[in-house]
This record gives sequence, C-alpha cells and structure tokens, in this order.
Amino acid sequence: MARRNVEGKVYQQSLIIFSIIGSAICELGGNLNALVRLRIFVTDASYIPDVVRAWNAVGSGAKPAATAVVVAALIDPRLKVEIEAQAILDE
Repeated sequence: MARRNVEGKVYQQSLIIFSIIGSAICELGGNLNALVRLRIFVTDASYIPDVVRAWNAVGSGAKPAATAVVVAALIDPRLKVEIEAQAILDE
C-alpha cells in the first residue's frame, strides 16, 4: 500500500483511515455495513467529534459498536487518531 501523507487534522486522518478500512472490507467482498465494532484511539478527547463527523460522512448508515480511548501518544507523533475495525462477512 502506498504511503499516505498523515499530516493534517483529525477529520482528514479519520477519512483516510475509514477509506483504508472500507477498501479492505471491499476486497473481501463486503461493505461498511459488515462492520460490527470500532475501537478509536485518540491523543486528545476533543478529537472525538471530528472522528464521528468523518464516520457520518462515509459510514453509509452503518452502526457498529464503538469504543473511544484517549492515549498518551501514537507511534508516529503526526498521528492523532488510530482506528481498529472488526467486520463479519458472509462466506
């Protein structure tokens, strides 16, 4: 996968992450409605509204369970958000 510019605001970082998640699910024959769980890690609690706004822009009405956790830092200091996703796909 090509490296993406990770500089920027939380909203843009979240859109990139959700795009990567969506692409991975599509490669397996699913879509964002297959998501059942999101784990959102942010370096500041004030970032959560921007992550939610990004999800609402791309989420197609999917309503996975979600947990948000504030962490001291992520591995790359330019990153402000990291998102783990779980999906259930039909075989």
